[in-house]
Amino acid sequence: MTSYTIQWSKENSKPCDLPDDKPIYELIPSLVKECQLRETDEQQHPIQYELFDMSYNLLNKEISLAKNNQPPGATLYLADRNRRWFVSAAPVVPAPVKPPLLPLSGNLSIPAVVGLGLIVVIVILFTRMMTGSDGRFAASLPTLTIEPFVPNVTPSAVSTLAPPSTPIVPTPTKLSTLVPVLPTPTSLSPTLASTPTYLEIVSGVKPEYRSIKPELFFVGRTSFGAFLWQDSKLREKIPATEGYVVVSNGDQIEILARLGQVYQVRIHTNVLDPDDPKVIGAVGYLPAWIITDQDVPPTPTPKPRPSPTPKLRVVKVNEDDSPDCISMQIRNINANGWLLRIDGYQLFARFDGGGNARLCGVPNHAFTFSILDNKGQAVPGGQGIPAKGRDIFIGEWR
Repeated sequence: MTSYTIQWSKENSKPCDLPDDKPIYELIPSLVKECQLRETDEQQHPIQYELFDMSYNLLNKEISLAKNNQPPGATLYLADRNRRWFVSAAPVVPAPVKPPLLPLSGNLSIPAVVGLGLIVVIVILFTRMMTGSDGRFAASLPTLTIEPFVPNVTPSAVSTLAPPSTPIVPTPTKLSTLVPVLPTPTSLSPTLASTPTYLEIVSGVKPEYRSIKPELFFVGRTSFGAFLWQDSKLREKIPATEGYVVVSNGDQIEILARLGQVYQVRIHTNVLDPDDPKVIGAVGYLPAWIITDQDVPPTPTPKPRPSPTPKLRVVKVNEDDSPDCISMQIRNINANGWLLRIDGYQLFARFDGGGNARLCGVPNHAFTFSILDNKGQAVPGGQGIPAKGRDIFIGEWR
């Protein structure tokens, strides 16, 4: 067992000890129950739960966590395959960046140009104040020629300047780079990408398998198939429009859940009843080996029937003996020396080598007699035989 963290919503997660050597599809049903998640959607269809890694990649459920390269302690996301809760996270768009000051030429910037202009204005005003209105002071001062400042900016540089009042907003990062990239079918393992995950073609419905468990199979005059069952214990068949839902080799089914040796399936195509609405789309249970023709149970060896214990089977044939006598013959066994004894009386006769005995002086009313072997033990089937005078019996050992 290896410890992992299972997260099934933004707020809920818990540590779990899981076997890392079993296929993931065997772990998911117990995780769904442990996390108390719904097993069916609003239409009562089974929800197909999957495990994803921290990068939102779908894990291959046909192999173990170890073969999926999931280290101990890793966080695994448990989610509905069709409604993944972690996809709804909104992407983060970066805030606009404040534009830097744009240089003019060399190390001269726009604020520097403005400051230089203010200095020029102050010098002009100061000169006018000193010269006065008659201009005499101006004659005593050297002539000051002020050239208008024109920044040395090349045309290509000027064309790249933006008006100061217009903020420069950087182009936002493309949204697709901020949304988690979910795996596409081609990004999965070759096995899952090349074949549907849940579809199977039935291939294990064979007449020679009927002796394994006859109650699983349907035998018609010209058809043979396997019943679809309402419960995983395979106790109640699913009815069709006529008879029951029956699958046969070549039928296409969707595997909804693997429950050990039994699969829950949905019928997609049906050779025997292709147009029956109660058959197409029916959901039920089938043994896994009937679907895949793999791990077929051995045919049970019939138990030998125990040989019946032989005993003496006695019948009365007629009443032709004397009124106070009875007679008997024993066949199929050597009865030489056996005794014919009246129950409750010390009256007996011994059988000869031919298996015959005759006893006279019997009571003049109904009675019972028994046959004893050479050890004085009652012979099986030869106890308490009802009789009266004149009776003649035959006993067969079988």
